[in-house]
Amino acid sequence: MKTFNEYRDLNKTNVDKVIRHDWATHIKHPSLGEEFVKVKEHSLTEDGVIDEYYVMHNDKLVTIKAEEVTESHGGKHSHKAKKKN
Repeated sequence: MKTFNEYRDLNKTNVDKVIRHDWATHIKHPSLGEEFVKVKEHSLTEDGVIDEYYVMHNDKLVTIKAEEVTESHGGKHSHKAKKKN
């Protein structure tokens, strides 16, 4: 059974535009230290590819290229494509 979070972005007007994809909820990157950092948002292409993750670190919004992430914890969800910040 799907959870509310998996359906919350779907409606009759955007169901064809929503992209289901894997994503990281927490990431590690050398510039962020040794601990996992919570992901605030991410970019998403129309092909379902995440280019960038956006995290708060030392009270600043930091952009991390997805291919530079060294470890991650995550799941799946759905939403429209999002352009890079």
